[in-house]
Amino acid sequence: MNLRIHVIGVSLVSFSLAAAMSAQTQTQAKAAASQKQTSSPREFGQSYTTLRPEQKKLLEDYIRRYNATTGSKATPEQAYDDARMSVRTTFDAVTHALLTTKLTSDKGQSLGPAIDLVDALDDVMGEEAGTRSDQQFRLYVYLKSRAFDTLAASREFDRDKDNAVYHKGFPLCFRLKNGPPSIQFSISRDERMADVDVDYRIPADPNAPGIDCIHRARCTSNKTCLTG
Repeated sequence: MNLRIHVIGVSLVSFSLAAAMSAQTQTQAKAAASQKQTSSPREFGQSYTTLRPEQKKLLEDYIRRYNATTGSKATPEQAYDDARMSVRTTFDAVTHALLTTKLTSDKGQSLGPAIDLVDALDDVMGEEAGTRSDQQFRLYVYLKSRAFDTLAASREFDRDKDNAVYHKGFPLCFRLKNGPPSIQFSISRDERMADVDVDYRIPADPNAPGIDCIHRARCTSNKTCLTG
């Protein structure tokens, strides 16, 4: 089992606190922050505390298995917050897309959110120098037993042609219909594992992996990109 974790060589960052403010100033600052949070989309990859419970559950299981294999004592919060920005934004953006994609049958019956198809996290690939684009900015996951059948039965996903060049080891392809941006599930022949990424615009070569806005960017939940 591949349980790599991208926390190697990352130092803890110290934050300095601002000078004490008056009670009135603190109240005004909190009100302004609350208003900004309400009106602005959340940027992906900020910190562990901003993740939703379903996202934290995947990380907790991932770190538990990592610790059991290596004898380490890492915590989910430490592992996530110390990871590279591209790893954090990839995990947050892809799982957010899975959380917000609701699946339905041809008769309109709920099949649950797309994240329910994921049984466990195997790896998170952010930006990797010298690596093909179809091996970056994606999650590798273990699927639940009926994940393939659920995708095939859903109105939201199309069974695309098999991956012949890209996504080695994951030939079976499903794409979200209402994209871009769209989720792509590339699934192994035994239907047990998947390479999951979010395509944010269609490439010139329709057989090539989509170019997602996670690449060299800070992504937000309204699917816009803040470069830098």
